[in-house]
Amino acid sequence: MTTVKDALLIKVRRYQASMLKDTYRDLMEDEDYRRLISFILDTVYASDDVNASSEAFKKVYGYFVDRPKGKPIGILTKLLELNRLSEELDRSLIQKIGDTGEITDAAYEEALRACNDRKDRERHIELFVRCVNTLHRFSRHPLNAFMFKVIKLLMSYLGHPKAIKAVEEGYNALLGVKDISRFTNAVRERELERLKRVYGN
Repeated sequence: MTTVKDALLIKVRRYQASMLKDTYRDLMEDEDYRRLISFILDTVYASDDVNASSEAFKKVYGYFVDRPKGKPIGILTKLLELNRLSEELDRSLIQKIGDTGEITDAAYEEALRACNDRKDRERHIELFVRCVNTLHRFSRHPLNAFMFKVIKLLMSYLGHPKAIKAVEEGYNALLGVKDISRFTNAVRERELERLKRVYGN
């Protein structure tokens, strides 16, 4: 059941997806990056189920932890950290933005300033960049294709059909990118610049 806060969170994330489409419109005109950016914005940001990805990550992570001498794969640990931080930052934001109907650029930036969590947002940017770079490197190595298949099988076993589809789409989107650095460098530069503009320095 979707709560009032979850509904507002969905609204905020849809606004973020629209904002990011404008920010990365030039990269989306490049066929190499269009599929990846569309996946991130449409599957990650615009999802109607705000809890699905968190639950899937936690279950897969927990599966590895619970195995005898189990140790989660490094990238899963980073993805879980990224997921948790994204959730915390967005939940903090909706406390400040309130249910103001249609979200405006001014209201969104005012809420960001009110959160006063610039350091956490800078960490979120760097963590996102690191995760995308790592996943891209994995996707380019034939041996690591097996790991993506393992994750898909685990999600199937743990009962997350939507997550399986997302993993497959994300993996295929990464495979289509030859040079990920142009994308991740642009993310770092533009998102840090956005924070500078919001905070005034």
